[in-house]
Amino acid sequence: MIFYRTKGGFKVAELWYDPLEKPAKKVDVLRCRFVPTVAKNAFSVEEKYTLVTDLSKPQEELFSRIHKNTRYEINRAQGRDGIDCFTFFEPQEQHGEAGMDKENKRKLLQYVEFFNGFAASKRRTPVDPGEFDQFCSAGALYIRCAAKDSQPVVMHAYIVSDGIARLHQSASHFRDREDQESRNLTGRANRLLHWDDMLYFKNRGILFYDYGGVYGGHTDREKLAIAQFKLAFGGVKKREYIYIVPVSAAGYFSVFLHAIHRLAEKSVWALKRFLFR
Repeated sequence: MIFYRTKGGFKVAELWYDPLEKPAKKVDVLRCRFVPTVAKNAFSVEEKYTLVTDLSKPQEELFSRIHKNTRYEINRAQGRDGIDCFTFFEPQEQHGEAGMDKENKRKLLQYVEFFNGFAASKRRTPVDPGEFDQFCSAGALYIRCAAKDSQPVVMHAYIVSDGIARLHQSASHFRDREDQESRNLTGRANRLLHWDDMLYFKNRGILFYDYGGVYGGHTDREKLAIAQFKLAFGGVKKREYIYIVPVSAAGYFSVFLHAIHRLAEKSVWALKRFLFR
């Protein structure tokens, strides 16, 4: 799948999953994301890892690969907790280049509001609805929801293409509440939604469920906890790459500017470590 956008005056084709796909439009830069190989003329290469579940396996086998504690929490969320999972936003509700109707715009804004409430509680950067334009135009955006008493508890946004459903964002509420039961309920709802998402995409003929990356380090406790959460679903670890490829003269200039920007960021980070160690 290729998404087109303009950034800093440069025309960018953002390619996801398949590094051999070619842009249909004239662009300055090709940005490859989550691809299995690195092009010879690639710049700013980042090596990442993710987890992937093969959805072609029988449902019983997929469930058996999940850690027993996670299976218990999935069953409890579905039973005693009364958590309902459903698709909140999907491509057939979108209208490509013609744009979305009022109802679909309302849904997207509702998701953004939900996510930004989560982001604020975690002191993370909020998102803007415009960030989803390229995904909506391509019919690649799916949003699923787990709700308690008709109130959203957890929401997952996916970018789906090339037989892959990749988790793009995950947001949950009740994290800012102090009572442990609310936190536990949110955790169970999140686990159930992941499982229900797998079945949803499996039934739509999607081949792989991608957990949206996994932390490969050993120092960040929060990221380690998220990695353990994802590993409990039995996915297989997979290496992937992110990099940029200049296509035009303007593209090479943009790569030069990008390199200077990254160097400046690293210098500032090193200076902060020196001053505040």
